[in-house]
Amino acid sequence: MLLFITNGSGQTFSLSEIHGIEIESYVEIIEMSYGDLDGDTIAEMVLVVNRSDSSDFNVPRDLMVLKQKDATWHLWKISSHAILGTDEGGVLGDPFQGAYAEDHMIHISHSGGSNWRWSETSVYGFRDHEFLLNSHESYFGSFCDEKIEIRFDLVTGEVNYSVDLEACPEGFGDNSHLLESLPHTEVFLHPDLKIKLFDIKDTIVEITTPNNQVFSIPH
Repeated sequence: MLLFITNGSGQTFSLSEIHGIEIESYVEIIEMSYGDLDGDTIAEMVLVVNRSDSSDFNVPRDLMVLKQKDATWHLWKISSHAILGTDEGGVLGDPFQGAYAEDHMIHISHSGGSNWRWSETSVYGFRDHEFLLNSHESYFGSFCDEKIEIRFDLVTGEVNYSVDLEACPEGFGDNSHLLESLPHTEVFLHPDLKIKLFDIKDTIVEITTPNNQVFSIPH
């Protein structure tokens, strides 16, 4: 059982140092970063940890945020669905790309797929005493076929939704016949949507564009 991680400064951190967790529920820390997330000038710690309730095919993960008090790290926030498991990336394998604290926010990225590939990055900020989604960017597409790109700023409510063509590698084919209806771009407002990082529910929010295209944001 690998219950510790070494950061870039050579410091080793162990799950046994955290107050408020059941250490037997975890097997490995795979990501660790520091940053002031709530504006109190004191750095929190962000961890991604492999759970012990794994199968032969999938290792589930928890996202943890820790606070330090009197030189001791205490569990502050935890989510069991913010980070995808190792089998949820499709043919490309483990979808996890990173989760870290930077600029007072938590950044989370995943990618996966096979011929049709996808990627998404979500950034959460501490607002109204909660970690709320500030921005979301995603891509879904395939070589020589359509691609969908989404940029959603949840602070302003502005959504950029675009459908275009992914380039054809040399010798791969020709997609010029699709250009009659593409590209298609929509920029619109979808205000007052709040998505909580540490919501106890694992749900999907569906957004419908003015031209009746639908995309989703998991949380």
